[in-house]
Formats: sequence, structure tokens, C-alpha cells
Amino acid sequence: MRISDERFRAYLQNSTEGIWCVEFEHPLSIDLSEDEQLDIIYKYAYFPEANDAYARMVGFMSREELIGKQLDEIMPPSVPQNIDTLKKIIRARYNTTDTETIEFTPKGETRIFLNNLVGIIEAGIVLRVWGTHHDITKRKAAEDKLRKAEQKYRTVADFTYDWEYWRAPNGRMLYVSPSCCEHRGLHS
Repeated sequence: MRISDERFRAYLQNSTEGIWCVEFEHPLSIDLSEDEQLDIIYKYAYFPEANDAYARMVGFMSREELIGKQLDEIMPPSVPQNIDTLKKIIRARYNTTDTETIEFTPKGETRIFLNNLVGIIEAGIVLRVWGTHHDITKRKAAEDKLRKAEQKYRTVADFTYDWEYWRAPNGRMLYVSPSCCEHRGLHS
């Protein structure tokens, strides 16, 4: 058992993926209503375990600075998406994949993470929830920038009198501007 625990600790500390665990200072029954579970999560969830990778992702220098912190310090209820995410997790019985969260560092920086988590439940009580964390803040910013650029270009293309069209290498039309369709007698 000791060797198994040592291997787990080595994996936990050497992983570049953020790994965390949340436990509760008050029993969390899965039979409670969604709002009651949410209330217990925000009042009593804390971090008894995490690796340095996770601690750095959420703005701490080491796991020791994070251990013991309440969940609401990292994932505040003032962010509506966090409430929605936690409700999704509750509905999934604390087992989810690819769940996005918005979290704040102690310096107030906003970060977006992709989480996978599994709850350890015994006799209807959530004992702890283990999860992995992947920082997707830069990816989400790039996607947003691309979406905005595409929206601007589409606006220009849709309202120009020029014939605008995009053709795939195989000849299939990917986009035809309304002006081009109008000139050709087609409907856009």
C-alpha cells in the first residue's frame, strides 16, 4: 500500500496537468436539491490536495499556498457561468468531462479551464471530488479574436456590391455573397 501511495504522489507532483481534490467540511448528500448542494459546495468545499501545476494555474506559487483554501476563493459564485457549471456537475452526479470553468487568480486575473472530474461517493454522500485542469485561456482568446474578425469580414462581404465568393480546392462553393447571388439570380 505504501508503494502504491508513493507512486500516486510521484505522479501527482510530476504531472504537468493540473490535478486537484475538493472535500467538504459538511456532509454533501446527493439526495439534496440542486440548490442545497450548491449551497454546501460554496460554504464547505476546500482543497485538501493539489499539485504544483494546478496551484500555478490558479495563481499560487506552490500547492502549499493553495491547500486549505475554500473553493469560492478560486471559483467565485459571483460569476454566473460558475453557478451553471456547478449545477451541471451536480446533475452529472459529480462525474464530468470537458467542463469549462472561469476562475480568478489572487491577483484578479481571469482564467478559463477545461476540467475532467470524478466524485467519490459512498452511501449517497460525496466524500471528495478529484479533477484535472487544463488552462484554455489563450485558446479561448484566440477563438474569440477569430470569431470577431470573421464577423467583421462577413459583414463587409455581405454588404458589398462586389461579387464575393469562396471556393474550396475541390470547387465546392463555401461562401457566396448576397450581391453575387442577386446578380446571378440565385437566393442566398
